[in-house]
Amino acid sequence: MTINAYKDGVTPFSEDAMNSLLNLQPFVSIYEGSVFAYKEGVGTAENSVASFCYVTRFTATGVTNISRAVLHLDKDGNGADLIVRIHPDTGGGAIVWDTILKQVIIPKEFVPTMAGLVSIPIDLDVTSGTAYWLAVIKAGDAENKLDWISEATSDASSFRASDPVTPSWEGCNTLHYYLYSGDSGQPVHVIEGENALTTIEYTGGLPSKVYEYIPPSDGSEGGIRDILMVTYSGGLPKRGVSA
Repeated sequence: MTINAYKDGVTPFSEDAMNSLLNLQPFVSIYEGSVFAYKEGVGTAENSVASFCYVTRFTATGVTNISRAVLHLDKDGNGADLIVRIHPDTGGGAIVWDTILKQVIIPKEFVPTMAGLVSIPIDLDVTSGTAYWLAVIKAGDAENKLDWISEATSDASSFRASDPVTPSWEGCNTLHYYLYSGDSGQPVHVIEGENALTTIEYTGGLPSKVYEYIPPSDGSEGGIRDILMVTYSGGLPKRGVSA
């Protein structure tokens, strides 16, 4: 079941709504894992997510599950919530835009102002050797937005479109991303229910920040968007304090 935050004028006080926050929930832990597909480089070109949707094609080589994605992003102004999707391929190199295999929303508060890597929990079973598309959906405005960092040159797998409903795709710069699979390394994310997301950031191998996002029932705006800094005593985690 989904876990939703309360929102004035939207959420009723009921047994189901109240108890859903108290009950034990099904969960999945997502670990660092191993990279199976990526595009990287030294480029610093900024691609405004307020102006375009962006997609890039990848192949699930040797894996049957995508555990997480990592995107190279920065935030301008107050930013905008990051909407990440996985779409199927037609089998002929085109995106099936009307079919969404997975959608994850990351709050704007969790995206750095300076360009950095942002991890997104996916947990999607895929078919090994099959092509898929990683997409970021248009959001924000000229002052408050995200940028997807890329090379200054294009490739044959990255595209953009200004219309998120009926997109007309055109080539764009080579977008920086990493896709992971497997359960090796440290735990990075926990998904409770279907939509309550916890992310753990590490410094020197130890948890340093914990991020929690629980959306309300009427969309992504609002909800619980907490960041706690972990403090230590004698080398052991002692407290979580608001960042």
